This record gives sequence, C-alpha cells and structure tokens, in this order.
Amino acid sequence: MNNMSYLVFWLSQTVSQLGSMMTAYALTLWSFGMTGRAMTVSSLMLCSWLPFVLSSPFAGVLVDRLPKKRLLLLSDTVTACGTLCALLLVRAGMLRLWHIGLLNALAGAMSAIQCSASAVAVGLLVPKEHLPRVAGLRGFSNSAVGLLAPMLAAGVFGFWGLDAVILCDLLSFCFALCCLLFLVRIPEIPSPSVTRIRESMREGFRFLRSIPGLGMLIGYMALVNLLAQVTYENILSPMLLARSGSVRTAGAVSSMIGFAGIIGGMFVAGSRRRKDPVLLIFGAAAVSFLMGDLLLGAGRSLSCWLAAGFVASFPVPFIQAGQNILYYGIIPRELQGRVFAAVNSLQTSTVPIGLLLGGFLADRVFEPLMASGIPLAQILAHIVGTGRGSGMAVMFLCTGTLGFLLSILCGCSKAVRTLARQVQELE
Repeated sequence: MNNMSYLVFWLSQTVSQLGSMMTAYALTLWSFGMTGRAMTVSSLMLCSWLPFVLSSPFAGVLVDRLPKKRLLLLSDTVTACGTLCALLLVRAGMLRLWHIGLLNALAGAMSAIQCSASAVAVGLLVPKEHLPRVAGLRGFSNSAVGLLAPMLAAGVFGFWGLDAVILCDLLSFCFALCCLLFLVRIPEIPSPSVTRIRESMREGFRFLRSIPGLGMLIGYMALVNLLAQVTYENILSPMLLARSGSVRTAGAVSSMIGFAGIIGGMFVAGSRRRKDPVLLIFGAAAVSFLMGDLLLGAGRSLSCWLAAGFVASFPVPFIQAGQNILYYGIIPRELQGRVFAAVNSLQTSTVPIGLLLGGFLADRVFEPLMASGIPLAQILAHIVGTGRGSGMAVMFLCTGTLGFLLSILCGCSKAVRTLARQVQELE
C-alpha cells in the first residue's frame, strides 16, 4: 500500500488515540481512588458512550455535507479544549467527578463525528483492494495503543501526577493537528442535495434496511459488542484477580491480549491475498469465542489464561478486515457519512447495556449461584472449579458458547452470503 497520505493520517490518528486513552485511564485511576467504587468507573464510561450512540446519526449528516478534514480538525480541537479545561481544574485543585462526566460526554459526542469522518476519509484515501490491509493497520494500532496507554498512563501518573498525563494528551493533539493540517489531503466528493436534517439522518438507516445482509451483520456485531462488554470489558481483570490472587497475572493476560492483537494486525496488513469476508468475520469470531472465552473460563493457570488471551485477540483484526470489505464495497460514497454513522450508532447501542449488565450478573447471579451448592453449581464446578471468581468464569463459558453459536448461524445465513456476492459483483 503506497499511500503516504493515508499512512500519515493513520499515524496522526494513532498518536492522538494514544494520548486520549492515557488521559481516560489516568482519570479512571483518579476517580476510583476518590470513591473506591467500581460503579463510579462504569458511570463515567456511560457518560462517554451514551452521547456517542445518540449523536452518531446527526454526525453522519454533517460528515456527508461538510469537508471531512475540517470536521476532523474541529472534533479534535473541541476535545482538546475539554482536555485543557481538565488540566486547568487539576492545577487549581478543583477537579470533581461531575467535571469528568461532562468532559467524557463532550469527548463522546466529538468521537461520533471523528469516527464517521475518519471512516469516510479512509474510503477516499485508500483503493478498495487495500481496505482489508488498512483494517490490519487499524487493528495493529488499536492493540498497540490498548497495550501501551495503560502502562504509560500509570507510569506518568505515578511519577508526575494527573496533570502530566493530560499534558501528554495535549502534546499528542498538537502532533496530530499539524499532521492533518499540513501533510494530509483528503479528497472531497460532491455534497448531497440539501434536505431536512431529520430526513438526512433517516437516509442512513433506510439504506441499511434496504439490504437485509447489512442489517444482519450490524445486529450480529451489536450482540458481539454486548457479549464483549459483559465479560472482557467488565469482569476479566476482577475474575483473574479473584482466581489467582495476583495483580501480575491480570496484567500479564491483559498484555497478552494486546500483543496478540498487534500480531493479528500485522498479519492482516501484510497479507496480499483476497479473502472471503464472511469467513473473515464469522469464522474469526467463532474461533475467538470458542477458544478464547471458553479457555478463559475453564482455565486455572497463568499459561492457560495466556493462551486463551492470545486466541481471543488474534482474530479481531480479521473481523475488522471483513467488515471493511463489505461496508466499503456496498455503501455508495455519497452516503458513507450517514450510513457509517448509523452503523456506529447501532453496533455500539448495546455497549451501555453491557457495562451495566456485566457487574450485575457477576455480583447478583453467577457468583451467588456458584456459592449456593445446588446441583447445577456442582456440575459447573467440574469445569471452572470453586471459590471466588468461579461465577465470573461461568460467565465466560456462557459468552463463549453463545458467541460461537451466533457466529456459525449468522455466517451460514443466506442474507449474509447474498451480501458478499453483491459486493463481489460491484467490484
């Protein structure tokens, strides 16, 4: 892929994402330190996700009507202004939890614009035949950021404090701004005829309804996000801590998940062979659920958990590559802003539910179930063992089984296969 403009764009987005995630992680540490309650962290995450989901349709209208580069610059700048306010509040000793909630809400709304504009920009900068490899680059950078951001944030926060982490975020914004402003040229496409905003927002959802395979794919990804939020994003670290009693074990498995995503992204980015998008999405997801979730639940040693973390994360860039092939292949360029915004809104609509559901199921359902001694608990104990964390381990068994069956059923559906054929005919 010889597209220097996209590579600079990718680098700037990656550096900006690293800075943002460092700040988000440091604010999480600060918030948890203030209250000592996990619900505080979940509530702050909800403050970010809900504005993202709700504002995505409107963001898509803006992306289709206005220059993509200008919108990217605007969203980054507004987010940076919020980050600067956080820095000033920290320096003045006035930062409060409700401030962080407001800043997260602002960042979530701006992220809706940025995600839609970035998705359209990728389609304008990169030829279709290179889109799967772009997914590999994105998978590589997402995993690398996910691996590095917590370590860097914890180190800077521990040595120099919260304000130093926020300053790093602002420096990363300056770097990304300069790259985007002076080194990246995003082609523009003719704007659609001006219609009412509400009608324009509906066009994205209307397009998705017109192609049954797209609706099924989006519904499937929404359920995948729900399962991931219930387990990986909510209870993975608590489960490992409860079962091993070691912070190092939880850190090692988290690092392995990030490392595996990096390797998977490099593999996809370096591949030149054309692959079946249905197999990429549903086959890779089935492997991740079957081998990753089930091993995480049934495992009782660090070596088993490390293997499970690798198998769970390695296929993720392949899923993203398959989505790129289908989405960019079927969505007309003049509709991409609105359609990608609708996709983002629908696919992530289950994230807030998963954030609330994971902790509730662990504390109120599965942990009490495994401690009850009833026949079902005794049967499950042969697989996951007993003691603290065994209920959360059962949750991984549930998500692994449900995710695997869901992947097989959706991957074999006629609607999805028809969508793949339509994309192939349009190339």
